[in-house]
Amino acid sequence: AYESPSWYAAPGVPTWKYAVVHIYGDVRITADRATLRARIAQLTRTFEASRSAPWQPDLEGKHDGALNGITGFSIEVTEVQGKFKLSQNRGAKDRQRVAQEFAVSGSPSEAALARLTRQTGVG
Repeated sequence: AYESPSWYAAPGVPTWKYAVVHIYGDVRITADRATLRARIAQLTRTFEASRSAPWQPDLEGKHDGALNGITGFSIEVTEVQGKFKLSQNRGAKDRQRVAQEFAVSGSPSEAALARLTRQTGVG
């Protein structure tokens, strides 16, 4: 998220705040339609579980054609790298101000950065 220099007691230059995870590994494409159907069904059950009327895919009927546009894959993870830039080089008051500005922005991603800043103890 963009961070305005006006949020600091002693303004510097505009910058960006972020949290990122990079995952590296060996990717395998899922060519088998039965495996792809099973994976999509599991993902759907997982993400629809909290809904009062969960959507159910018909992967062998009317939604079967959608499988042609989906490339399934799995990754055997070999390395995970995480990094965040959340004003760690600033004093506590500046970090708190940045977190507050992100929290009231109305942007879901900026609200998430505000929470992360506070949770990591840097704001």
